[in-house]
Amino acid sequence: MYNLTVDEAHTFFVGDGQWLVHNACRQLDGSVSDDIIGNFFVDEAIRYHKQLPAQPSVTIGVTIFDNIKYVSINGNANKRAIEYLKKILNAEDVNLVIGSGKPPFLHAEGGLYRHLVYPDKIKIGISNSSGPCSEYCLPFFEGIAQFRDVEIFYPLKYWK
Repeated sequence: MYNLTVDEAHTFFVGDGQWLVHNACRQLDGSVSDDIIGNFFVDEAIRYHKQLPAQPSVTIGVTIFDNIKYVSINGNANKRAIEYLKKILNAEDVNLVIGSGKPPFLHAEGGLYRHLVYPDKIKIGISNSSGPCSEYCLPFFEGIAQFRDVEIFYPLKYWK
């Protein structure tokens, strides 16, 4: 058994048998998670974020709900970043959600959750290595996690 950390991707294939392996990510409570779906969503959020014009304050959220992939961006992102993301997602036939209103719904994870009409069960990966904002999103999602199976995943460490 080997303990391996890969900086760029959290989920990847290795060996002649192409085994699917993954790094860990963090969950809403800050604990380390090896949830392969959560890790995949975090990887996808990072992948989309890296394709945007440089804008460190943008957070990307990713989920699959009813077999449809959704990608979200915080509503206060600049128009250039939003337009760029639209082009990327149109090429991949993926649905874009733009956060709107007041936090937490202005933010990527909150906007995505509201867009999907507050599902009882969902996993969302976000690109922000600090996790959900502590002022709005963290209290909101911690509160609903008592009643619904909602999981937010974010990178284990800062990525470039």
